[in-house]
Amino acid sequence: MKFRLSILTILIICAGLSFQASCETPAAMQAAGETSGEAGQAEEPAGKPQPPEKPAKIPQPEVQQGEAEITFDNTVHDFGDILSKTKNTCEFKFNNTGSSELVIGDIKRTCGCTVFELSKKNYEPGESGTIKVQYSASVKPGPTLKHLYVPSNAKKNPKVELTIKANIIQKVKASPRILNLALDKANADCPPITLKSIDGRPFKITNFNSTNQVITAEFDPNTAATEFVLQPKVNIEKLSKRLNGHISIKLTHPHCDMVGISYRTPAQFQTNPATIIVQNANPVESIKKQILVQNSYGKDFEIETVYSEKGSMKLLSQKKLKEGIQLELQIDPPPQATKIRFFTDRLYIQIKSGERVQVHANIWFAKAKKKQQPASG
Repeated sequence: MKFRLSILTILIICAGLSFQASCETPAAMQAAGETSGEAGQAEEPAGKPQPPEKPAKIPQPEVQQGEAEITFDNTVHDFGDILSKTKNTCEFKFNNTGSSELVIGDIKRTCGCTVFELSKKNYEPGESGTIKVQYSASVKPGPTLKHLYVPSNAKKNPKVELTIKANIIQKVKASPRILNLALDKANADCPPITLKSIDGRPFKITNFNSTNQVITAEFDPNTAATEFVLQPKVNIEKLSKRLNGHISIKLTHPHCDMVGISYRTPAQFQTNPATIIVQNANPVESIKKQILVQNSYGKDFEIETVYSEKGSMKLLSQKKLKEGIQLELQIDPPPQATKIRFFTDRLYIQIKSGERVQVHANIWFAKAKKKQQPASG
């Protein structure tokens, strides 16, 4: 009996504890829910981006954009009198007088006889530099002028011209410097050539050479003197093929080892104009041109035939005038098969005495007119 009462007591106590727990749970859950709701109202949803904060503006100093400027002490150097075949040096000093870096470009020269040297190409404001120049004098005597062109990033003067002057002299003077020859004269009317030492030093002639051996001269290579007079001999047949040329005479003078002489000769016949030029020609449309044939030495002549290399020119008539023979030509430009607007031919004028005159013809076609597109609609 006591055992049953003990069991009943235990069951009653358990039931009471269970009822108390079930009453406390809703209250705790309600409290937790209220706390969670307050937290949700305080925080932003995770998916919404936050606006970035604008950084404070920092004042920037104004940048002054300067310019480079190149200023030369002198842009012209005059060597004065210099000997032929000598090397002569000079300097051109400059300064960057601007407020930005000066950059020198590729210096250009007018001939290979002028060599320059520049240590660097970049110069800060106020920095100076020097262009060293070496000029090699030629054999030809007389005044000469050479140029160098210095490009840079200087806006006011982006390309500076430097000038070199000199008067080349030779210790042996040749006279005349130019031989004016004539095909219709004996020995081409060639004058004697005089070689004279300017400083009184004796010299020898070691070689005499001319273009295509048109002109020759006899000399004794063992004879030394302060003056020589040479009697040139001209080959008329060779001269008619090489009307203009040069003579080189080698010497043993210590300050002049060679002198040069030029020769020139008028052609037997010449034409006016010297070249036939036609502009704005239309294909297969004939053009008439006149040309005057003259004898350079005032002699009478007759024309045997006239023809062209490509057949685009033919003779219509010829008329004898006091100054020569006037030809009237017909030029027939060929069909313009390609986009090339230029056409050439060569006219041959055969003289009865055997000479043949050549005249070049340059023909430019007119620009093709653009076809108008028909109006739409």
